[in-house]
Amino acid sequence: MKIGLFIAGYKGLNFLKNIHLDHQIAWVCSYKSKGDIYGFSEEIKSLCLKENYTLIKRQNCNKEMWALADLIFVVGWQYILPSIDEKLIIFHDSLLPKFRGFSPTVTALIKGERTIGVTALKASNSVDTGEIYEQKSIEIEHPIKIKEAYLRLAKAYAEVANSIIAKTNQGKLTSVAQDESKATYSIWRNENDYYIDWKWDAKKISRFVFALGWPYQSARTIYQSEIIYIDEVTVIQDKYFEDRHPGKIWNLNQGMPEIICGQGMIQIISARKEDQSRVIFDRVREKLHSRVL
Repeated sequence: MKIGLFIAGYKGLNFLKNIHLDHQIAWVCSYKSKGDIYGFSEEIKSLCLKENYTLIKRQNCNKEMWALADLIFVVGWQYILPSIDEKLIIFHDSLLPKFRGFSPTVTALIKGERTIGVTALKASNSVDTGEIYEQKSIEIEHPIKIKEAYLRLAKAYAEVANSIIAKTNQGKLTSVAQDESKATYSIWRNENDYYIDWKWDAKKISRFVFALGWPYQSARTIYQSEIIYIDEVTVIQDKYFEDRHPGKIWNLNQGMPEIICGQGMIQIISARKEDQSRVIFDRVREKLHSRVL
C-alpha cells in the first residue's frame, strides 16, 4: 500500500519519523508553517532527501498526485485542501468531538485535562466534524511539558495509522459519526495569547508555561518594561496576604523570584530576554505585568 502525506510542523515531522520505515511513501507534501523557528520544515526536507521520497511544495499540490497513493494522511496541516476525497484521513490531536479546532493539546494542558489523545477522521467541509475511524487516548499527569505530550502523541499517531492501514488491507475499515451534543471547541492563539495573567491561580500559570514551551515561543510577561520569556516555574507554598497584589515579587530565593498569583504562588526557575540572555532578578520591589504598559 502506498501512502501520501500532507504534513507540516513538529507534529508532521514526528509522524513522518514514526511511520516512514514501515510503509511505502508515495509522496510528501509540506511547507514551512507559521511560527516554525526551529527548522522542522528543513528536517522534513532532509529526511525526504535521505530516503528519496518525492517532496512536493504546498503550492504545487494537485489532485493528479493523489492517484499515486492508496491512502493519504494529513498531520499538522493548516490549510484548506484542494478537495474532499475518500483517501484523505485527517489526524487531530484531541478525542473528538472534544476540542475541535486549533491548538487542542495546548488548550487541554492549560485546562488541566488528565486525558489527551488522537483522532483519525474523514475529511469534511466543516472543522473536525467528519466521521471517526479510530481514536487513542493517553493518560497524563501535571505538570507536563508540551514537548513530552507531543512525543507521546506521535507514537499514538503512528499506532492509529498502522491500525488504519491494516484494516484497509483487510477491507475492515469503518467509521462512526461524532456525537454533536458533546462537541467543544478550541480557538487559535496569537502573540497576545502568550502573556501570563498573574490573576490566574498558580497551578494554571504553571500549566500555561509548560503548554507554551518548546516547540512554541514560550509564555511571557513584562519585567522592568521589557518582554521576558518564562521557560521553567514551580508552584510554591502560598502565604496569607491581607491584600493580594498578583504579579508582585515577594521574595528572591537564590536569585529566583517568588511571585504572588491570584491564588497561590509561583517561583520562576528560568527566564530569558529576547536576545536569549538570562534574566537576572535582583530587586524585590518589582511587579510583573501581563501586557506592555
